[in-house]
Amino acid sequence: MQTDKLFQEYFQLVPHAIFELLQMTPACDYRYESPVVKTSERRMDGFLEPMQAGCPYYFVEVQGYYDRRIYWRSLHHVTRYHETRADLDGQNWQMIVFFLDRAYDPGPDTLGPLAVGSERWLVSGSLPELLTKTSDLSPLLNVLRPLAAADVAEVQTQGPGWVESIKSLIDLDAQQRSNLLDLLVKFLIQRFANLPYKEIEAMLKLTPLEETRAGQELIQLGREEGREVGREEGREVGREEGLREGISVVLEGRFEDIAADLLIRIATQMKQIHDHETLEVLLKLAARIASPSAFEQRITDMLTRAANPAELS
Repeated sequence: MQTDKLFQEYFQLVPHAIFELLQMTPACDYRYESPVVKTSERRMDGFLEPMQAGCPYYFVEVQGYYDRRIYWRSLHHVTRYHETRADLDGQNWQMIVFFLDRAYDPGPDTLGPLAVGSERWLVSGSLPELLTKTSDLSPLLNVLRPLAAADVAEVQTQGPGWVESIKSLIDLDAQQRSNLLDLLVKFLIQRFANLPYKEIEAMLKLTPLEETRAGQELIQLGREEGREVGREEGREVGREEGLREGISVVLEGRFEDIAADLLIRIATQMKQIHDHETLEVLLKLAARIASPSAFEQRITDMLTRAANPAELS
């Protein structure tokens, strides 16, 4: 689970949260996208590096035709060059563009906020600080609260309130509120990676894992892993083996610190089960069980009952 993808999903769902974080008033509504930018290597026309420390340095571009993107393209060279020259951080620089004809100059206004005399173009801030700066932030931002939580105790005391505030967002439909709650859980897992889901479920007073989207995704991941192995085998045996593999994937995904010997014991026990319906039940169980040891005990009990049918009466 990568934090970057979570932010993309969150800001696509509620782009105005960006402005609320920075306490800015947007001029209109916005749509948040994560476009793919394809760039190609291109040699810089010129670079003037000072021989004396502390003097500004210059990027030089010579333009012999009209190109409305010339200033942006030249700025691209500047940023790419700075990526390779950490020693230039914080130093003064200028970009020089020579036009062979005045008609070729589209004007620096094409740079928008970067043009001289325009408003401040760079806004930045620390998310934890922005989230704790004021107490009257929108409930939308409670999705990000785990990132600013000092410890699990803070989540235990405030988490249920975050959940209830998100559920009360009447401007959003039920599906959007559900998506935000799912993201809250994911950010919490990202912040406290070793926290078992059962504890998160209890702290936030959420529905059982298998009934949430995050839980369904985890179960689906196990099924997909299982189908992949099943396709390779091409028989019922392969289907069962695939489900066993899926269960292992879910357990390893939920419990990163699961002991290797425990995982091996569970895998050995599962090999004694040759019923794909039972393995399906175990796959769902793996997504909600409190601990790997509890899962092992459930399989042990299941195998014991199967070996002693009289116990079932």
